[in-house]
Amino acid sequence: MANGSNPAIISTQGERLPVRRNKDGSVMMDERGLLDLPFLVLVVLLVTIGVIMVFSSSYARAYFKEGNSTYYFARQAIFAVLGIGGMLFVSRINYQLWRSVSFIVLAVTVFFLLLVPIFGTEEGGAKRWIWIGFTSFQPSELAKVAIVLTFATLMSTYREKMQTFRYGVVPFALILLVICGLVALEKHFSCILILLTIGASMMFLGGTDLKWFGYGAIAVGVFAFLYLRFMGYASARVTAWRDPASDPAGDGYQILQSLYAIGSGGLMGLGLGRGQNHHALLDAQIVDGDAFFTGGRFQRSRLIHMRDANCGADTRRIQHVTARLGLGSKN
Repeated sequence: MANGSNPAIISTQGERLPVRRNKDGSVMMDERGLLDLPFLVLVVLLVTIGVIMVFSSSYARAYFKEGNSTYYFARQAIFAVLGIGGMLFVSRINYQLWRSVSFIVLAVTVFFLLLVPIFGTEEGGAKRWIWIGFTSFQPSELAKVAIVLTFATLMSTYREKMQTFRYGVVPFALILLVICGLVALEKHFSCILILLTIGASMMFLGGTDLKWFGYGAIAVGVFAFLYLRFMGYASARVTAWRDPASDPAGDGYQILQSLYAIGSGGLMGLGLGRGQNHHALLDAQIVDGDAFFTGGRFQRSRLIHMRDANCGADTRRIQHVTARLGLGSKN
């Protein structure tokens, strides 16, 4: 070996890594850059199930509004294929590139979040999307990626100082404060909680002193209390989640109908496309709750209680929705 270099060490882009050898002494194949096949299969499987669920829950609405029962399914399938292709492409890029562009991604995210209150499109009483010509774009989703990239960069930079307040807490807290503050303007409380969870998880993995998580939990608790108290929509949603029967024709309507769907399907469900609630009774058929299939016995007992307490309370709302979909009388 030239210059007396150690044969057990190789150099790759400035990093000195140990050579992995088989039991017979031969050099083991370098697996860096190869795909994790089991993980890839799981991702593709989850995406496939999600696309199928989109078809099962949306075909009635798609046929009524677009004249094509596969309209939403086809769009979702196209984006799924593009997303998987993008994932495979990104996996071939040297991870050092993401370190160098992490703060650029953060800056772009902040820029788009600033644009949402001004140019954002309003849906369901909240401005969270920006229309980009052929589809809508939600900057808060990019914020999740930006937090992962920037936090990973800071963790690798300050890895020996992550136990200190100055390096292990302050820069991370400032980023979360800016991002979550801008997302709060969108009336997106659930996304704020997700962003805080991502940030805390990254800081924990980076080695931040555990005592700061206790202080952070107190700060988040105070923020959540004030947010729920002064942002009426958030407290109304929590109330609807805890007791949807308290407003069966308003905020609790979607949850009630989802519970009816879960209760009627039981543990195994009725089968793809056989559910009745998404035909006319749900305002938003394509939601996370569509994939729920567990806890059938508990939900049935809860539904019986709500049925006895609120029999007929949501008749007017049901008539309104069915009339809007052309499935019933408007009177």
